[in-house]
Amino acid sequence: MNSTDLTAFFDDHNYDIRSTHNGCWIDQKCTMDVVCFVAGQIVDYLEDGGDEPFTKDDIWKYQGAIDQVQMEFTKPDPLAEQAHDEYNKFYRQTMKMLSAAGVLNESGKKRIQFSVVSQEMLEYIAKKDVNALLFLCGYIEKTLKDSGIWHPFSVFFEKQDGASFGDLKNAFAFFEIANTPKNTATEVNRIFTKVINPLAFRRNMHGTIRGKLSANVITKSDIIYNRPNWRDEFLGKDKNVARRQFVRDAQYDYKSEKAIAKAMEEVRKLNTTYRNGRSEVLDWDAYSPANAAHHMFPKGQRKEIASYRENLIMLTASQHMGSAHPNGKTTMVDLDYQYRCLVSKLRRMKEYSDSADYEVSHFYDLERFAFVLDVGLDTDYFKTLPVLDFSPIENGLDLFYPDHPAMVVK
Repeated sequence: MNSTDLTAFFDDHNYDIRSTHNGCWIDQKCTMDVVCFVAGQIVDYLEDGGDEPFTKDDIWKYQGAIDQVQMEFTKPDPLAEQAHDEYNKFYRQTMKMLSAAGVLNESGKKRIQFSVVSQEMLEYIAKKDVNALLFLCGYIEKTLKDSGIWHPFSVFFEKQDGASFGDLKNAFAFFEIANTPKNTATEVNRIFTKVINPLAFRRNMHGTIRGKLSANVITKSDIIYNRPNWRDEFLGKDKNVARRQFVRDAQYDYKSEKAIAKAMEEVRKLNTTYRNGRSEVLDWDAYSPANAAHHMFPKGQRKEIASYRENLIMLTASQHMGSAHPNGKTTMVDLDYQYRCLVSKLRRMKEYSDSADYEVSHFYDLERFAFVLDVGLDTDYFKTLPVLDFSPIENGLDLFYPDHPAMVVK
């Protein structure tokens, strides 16, 4: 499933709140990590022989969910009485949102039962929480547009000031009170954050913190329920495989190898001419000549981007065979160092783009770099960024490498 499929799914649904009067279309617990988790537990529950229709309690008390929710979210025992209210909202709010979006169907009032409407969408959301983010952003924006309340959001994202924020917050509160069972601004404000901040994050813009206009642009930590270590899920790695990723083999024809060699030589020449041959990754081992043109996503893993300049970075010999490829094993990639390389490359590209020399400033292409990331990380997150610029891309990398090493701004 890709961005086109997502758009088609949303286009098949009318989310006009003025017609549905659904006050549960989004709620406090509907963050990307919770939505991804709950979708995953529904998928697992059904694969393990669970019946449809099912209730929130079936998923809540499913043994796989009991085990994983404590590990992923550092939460108390789901069966503990004192945790009842929290878990009730955790599952009910998320499942009712998925129902409002058309992924699930719900029936009944006192004992709400759910069934799956779109297995493909449910599995897409469950695969990784960046998918859940893309789903949430698309669903939220489509709902706001269908409901005729998008305009104040559009104005706010254009102006990004206190006046437009105040107008938006008031307009949203008025709309919700007029069209849903929510009848106070306090109730509405609880969900306002869950509506505006995912959209702001995707745009690398300001949103809201503690009910006020945020002082800084919204970051990942502002839009998640918790910070689990989900790097392996992001990268699709089997849980039984070590964190250092083994690389698949691929065959190359002569033209591919020739194109790769040409790109490596061009990147090496630019780095020698304009950076005096220094490493593009400025770490403790960067002080000998950078002679190694390293594929950040190995050519044996991603043939289609092997000849892209944007997938190459100049490293010293010790960086290449000691850090990028641990212990000199070229069949292995250290994921922490992969993140460091990608961010460093992005920053070097920014430096080159500011050059007065036209050929240097246009040597790299940001759209091609976004393509490299989408292919290398098996996503379409970067090509669908509302604003394709250096900061949104670096913020996006934080999503795919949640436990990345600290990067000094250099």
